[in-house]
Amino acid sequence: MNPKRNIAIFIRSLETGGAEKYSLRLAKALTETHHVHLIVVGKRIQTIDPNYLSFIQQEGFSVTQLSGNLFQKFLACRRILIQEEIEITFSHLPSDTLFSFLAGLWSGVRYQFGGIQNSRFPFLKRAILKLIHNYFLEASISNSQAGKDYLAQYGFKADTICVIPNCIDIRSPQIVRSPSSKVQILTVARFVDQKDYETALQAISLVRKFLPEDILLQYHIVGYGILETQIRAWVHAYDLEEMVRITVRPPNLNQQFQEADIYLCTSIFEGLSNSLMEAMHFSLPIVSTDVGDNALLIREEENGFVLQTHQPEEIADKLLSLICNYEQRIEYGKSSYTHLEETYSYESFQHTFLQLVGELS
Repeated sequence: MNPKRNIAIFIRSLETGGAEKYSLRLAKALTETHHVHLIVVGKRIQTIDPNYLSFIQQEGFSVTQLSGNLFQKFLACRRILIQEEIEITFSHLPSDTLFSFLAGLWSGVRYQFGGIQNSRFPFLKRAILKLIHNYFLEASISNSQAGKDYLAQYGFKADTICVIPNCIDIRSPQIVRSPSSKVQILTVARFVDQKDYETALQAISLVRKFLPEDILLQYHIVGYGILETQIRAWVHAYDLEEMVRITVRPPNLNQQFQEADIYLCTSIFEGLSNSLMEAMHFSLPIVSTDVGDNALLIREEENGFVLQTHQPEEIADKLLSLICNYEQRIEYGKSSYTHLEETYSYESFQHTFLQLVGELS
């Protein structure tokens, strides 16, 4: 039997986001057999997503929110790493990887793992990650094959990039939605350039032109971020106020997925999308751009459609196909759920990380 290890997981904040969700699932996966301490580096814990707070309380994680200036955070972190006798660290965002690496180096942590949660980085961030990854880290964990392939092109050591996809802890059964004259398309994503909301709204505008009169369509955008004002301006510019609903930080995200009929993703780059996986968990058919590992989640014409970026006409065409065909939506939604259950289970995620930790001497 492998010994219990003392492990720290670093994360910038506990606001809604893919890296945050990945970190919490990792904490749960490792806590069953190891001592795990979650260290929040950035924003104060009062900004925590209520769903994450409930998850933390339910699982009983040990969580520390660092405070003060950067030097004070380093001092506090070093104290924790030494007192808790931390021998392994994980981090999943570039800033957290840099912080945890420096704090761990200062504290004598033996094994350090960085993280890759996207398939594109600006030059400076990529250069810093490359230096740390190639010369100091035990390995970097990528949540997507696309992220590994992208960084390998820029000189990252590919043999020390481990691909461990996100997972879903499937607890609810498949959903079979009843036929209705109202069809709701859903996008759940941060309000940032990467998600390309203008293309999504252009597609909805095109759909409206060919929408049968007996169908009531709503496009529901759920998220938060710096582009909220711009997105609302696009909604107005395309005259979509009656068709588009924007919800910022809803208290119950599951409800938004349950009420939807189709999931839309127009991102211009991704790693492995948590939102797509959530949509599949809620038995939704998918229309998505071919970025990151989306093509691994979506089996063409089985549970959705995979399209090139910045193509509102093609997106509109596939959306109309699903809007006008209830049976196709249900068939694709069932396929989404089955594919997720077979390929991206929590049990597989946990086994892979426990094996990784268990192989450390």
